[in-house]
Amino acid sequence: MSLRGRELLTSEERLELVRIPEDISEQELGRNFTLSNFDLELIKNRRRDYNRLGFAVQLCVLRFPGWSLNDAEPIPKKVLQHLARQLHVDPDCFSLYSSREA
Repeated sequence: MSLRGRELLTSEERLELVRIPEDISEQELGRNFTLSNFDLELIKNRRRDYNRLGFAVQLCVLRFPGWSLNDAEPIPKKVLQHLARQLHVDPDCFSLYSSREA
């Protein structure tokens, strides 16, 4: 049986594969979105809070689950809060990062 011309997954199912779940567990959050000392050293070189948080989000999303930020958006508030706490920044500043002009 050929799958030619047919899709294995619907567009909604494909989106679910790349979306970080809103109800991400504390265990997954800790494992996949906790920054190492090396990460923090890289991140501190960014100038503004929103750049530091945006860089941290991109770094973590590239590691888990291996996508670009564009593929993984929207980033759940729980993830932003977890990363922002580690960086001592306001999680709401991420909107400045994701809305800036290219």
